[in-house]
Amino acid sequence: FDEPFSDPSLIPTLAISEAARAHVTVVLTGDGGDETFMGYPWVSHPSRLFDRRRWVEWVPGWRRVAGPLLEARWMEHAVRGAARAARLNSDNPRVKISLLQDLVEARGPEQVYDTFQSALPKRFLGAGDRARLGGSLVEHARAWYPEYAWDSAAARGTQALLSALDLVTYLRDGVLVKVDRATMAYALEARSPLLDHRLVHLAQSLDTSFKIHRGVHKHLLRELVARRVRGVSRLKKHGFGVPLPPGGSGPTPRARWASLVERRFFETWAPR
Repeated sequence: FDEPFSDPSLIPTLAISEAARAHVTVVLTGDGGDETFMGYPWVSHPSRLFDRRRWVEWVPGWRRVAGPLLEARWMEHAVRGAARAARLNSDNPRVKISLLQDLVEARGPEQVYDTFQSALPKRFLGAGDRARLGGSLVEHARAWYPEYAWDSAAARGTQALLSALDLVTYLRDGVLVKVDRATMAYALEARSPLLDHRLVHLAQSLDTSFKIHRGVHKHLLRELVARRVRGVSRLKKHGFGVPLPPGGSGPTPRARWASLVERRFFETWAPR
């Protein structure tokens, strides 16, 4: 796969590319629809969460109370118990608490977005590493890609700004890389009609209300698709993840790793 690439959806993409190549040599993909028509819910979550948190700021001294409360030892047990009750991953409760602390301390939607996208809480890093990371993801993108109209996107609101960030970074450096490598691995050509430059320009000229309507993301594109396949247009969005057996082959992440990765490695590569 050449350079390291860690998006797990590359595995099912490889599988479907292999299956498609048995019948055709060229396929059309839907890549770009989410980035141009605001299909990802995470472009809305930061603003919603930050706006709701602002109501708490009316409570005098809430920050002084929240800090020691989240640092308390019993909080780890409470978080682990809540995660288990919700049938979620209960490992590393301190990481979850630290992420919550970062959300509490966020000064705007962009920092909330950074917290959700971070592999680890910034407080886990040393001062030197935090300094090297610098500002927010949006600030980094502005510096790396100054040719884009970031100020224009920001003027339209946080949703438009984060959607532009996905278009410039996640789509180009992640999604398209994945699809290109997976399809080329089987000599399959992929075309992305939703990334026609005229359609992208049109989408960028539209107000956010055309793309997110009453909480429904990618609204305009859904309405257009509904003219042909209404049932598909009403489906909830879900990722293209790796199919796993029921229970994930183990009660804990460590057990699942041993079952799905280590065992398979030794079965495939160990000397016989």
